[in-house]
Amino acid sequence: MTYDVAIVGAGPNGLTAAAYLARAGASVIVFEQRFERGGTLASDDYSTPFTYNQAQLSLPLGTELPPYHDLGLEQHAVAFIEPALAFAVTVDGETVVVERGGGGLGDDVQAALAPASSLAPRLWYQTATAAEACEDSERLALSAMTPSTLSAMAADSGGALIVRYACGLAGFHDPDQPLGVIGACALARIFEPILVAGGSKSLANGLFRLAARAGARCLLSTRVVGIDPGGDGIDLRLADGRRFRARTVISTLDPLTTFGPLLGSRVGEDLREAMSSWQLEPAGSFIAHFGVKGPVPPSRPGAEDAVIRVIGFTSAEEVTAHFEAAAAGRLPARPAGHVTITTRHDRLQASPGPYGPLNTVRIETLAPYEHPDGDWDRLRIPYREACWELACAEIDGLGTVQVLFAFADSPHDVERRFATTRNGSLRHGALHPDQTLTARPHRSCAGGRTPIPGVFIGGGGGHPGVPGTLAGGYHAAGAVCDELGLERWWPEPRFGR
Repeated sequence: MTYDVAIVGAGPNGLTAAAYLARAGASVIVFEQRFERGGTLASDDYSTPFTYNQAQLSLPLGTELPPYHDLGLEQHAVAFIEPALAFAVTVDGETVVVERGGGGLGDDVQAALAPASSLAPRLWYQTATAAEACEDSERLALSAMTPSTLSAMAADSGGALIVRYACGLAGFHDPDQPLGVIGACALARIFEPILVAGGSKSLANGLFRLAARAGARCLLSTRVVGIDPGGDGIDLRLADGRRFRARTVISTLDPLTTFGPLLGSRVGEDLREAMSSWQLEPAGSFIAHFGVKGPVPPSRPGAEDAVIRVIGFTSAEEVTAHFEAAAAGRLPARPAGHVTITTRHDRLQASPGPYGPLNTVRIETLAPYEHPDGDWDRLRIPYREACWELACAEIDGLGTVQVLFAFADSPHDVERRFATTRNGSLRHGALHPDQTLTARPHRSCAGGRTPIPGVFIGGGGGHPGVPGTLAGGYHAAGAVCDELGLERWWPEPRFGR
């Protein structure tokens, strides 16, 4: 059988493309190397009463996602939570709490963030052309700023620290790297975090249910090792020796994999050269998960209701030093980062008892891919314990709870778990301005098409490259519809802001 569409990777973008295309009448098959679907939108309970989000906790868009309305995700048990407080930090005994949208950072920072936040959905979903991007950049003062210049605009030292840390979460660890249009939009949306009710995987599960209902087929534990265009179709070679054939292929894997081992010699010189200079983020996240018994925490109401409670830093300069150390392969002085008390926002992510209360706590810190003093497999547990000790020292009342379960993933673990998260980063390539818009991953690949007939890209290596937007799969679905002459059944996206 020759399928209309073969999709490599059952992450959020692959499942999005499958749902749109299957509903358009295409015969769709999805190949997933892992034992489960969802990619970095992964949640697991590890056989405990708690839900742990292993890679991506928050999204930049919720009900504004065009797939949410086009596909009817609300009818498939997908719901979003919009916490009122985004960030908090305590410096010299003073606690700064940042509201959704950046309230609390000062008028200058809010004025810079607001246009980028408003523009983000339209830019990600409606345009990727250079002309329109240049026009947008003229309206976005934020796009020309660097982490240093933006943090200096904050109203106080605590706000400056938060802004500098948020820039790192957006992928901008270098203090002097201009954000660019996409970086500005990604940063602005970090101040408007969205959680998926029940855990991040609930969104992936909803997308899969819709794709399967429309007739898409998904094979798990199936690794594609080669894509061979030829004749009137494209062959996909699997690691187990099987072959499948399709009229079109969408790869949602990172560009270095897609235009490297998968396509091999079929990649032209210009694209190969571009991949040789493709910039990855040099460090990733160390993520520690804790299932605890007891109220978390009982004091200082407000600060711990923030999605991102920054700990371990006393200044923006310390944040920069931490990022620089991790990027250089050095272990920062201590595992400073941020804490999320997940169950403050979503009680579904821990069982109710009967001997509770039970709470899920997540700690994240930027760390080098390789541990400089040995193997992360051996040193993971002591680093996890150091994360917990720091959190207990900084958050009143946290030390009184009983830790029932504790797990952790180093950047190396994240890459092993999700093969395309090179160096443990969720982004398939840095969001530097020269790697965004029509240059992501190369000017010959704009709109999801590639120079290789019948082959498309639909992952984080294409526009917009912001994890959790689902836009890569959305754009690929539209391009494949045009290629196959299928009716695009969904409307053009519209955004109210």
